[in-house]
Amino acid sequence: LEKLPTSCPEIPHIQHNLAVLHANEQDWATAIEYFQKSLILDERARQSHEALARIHRFQAVLAYREALQSNSPEPAAPSFDLQSSRIK
Repeated sequence: LEKLPTSCPEIPHIQHNLAVLHANEQDWATAIEYFQKSLILDERARQSHEALARIHRFQAVLAYREALQSNSPEPAAPSFDLQSSRIK
């Protein structure tokens, strides 16, 4: 999968799926980078927009929790779905 972006750079699903893999490892910076690349290729990519929003919302909750020095349980990290590229 890591080699596919150079072989098929015009397919936004590949960028999205790489983002999902990094997000599942909680590598947020890299996940954001790949979701943004997906959106550069297709600005209408709803799942990539929603995924970015979930990451930013999660990071905001963590920052707010830290600022309040809250002892509340840490929120669950968001989960993401891989996209399928069906070529007909």
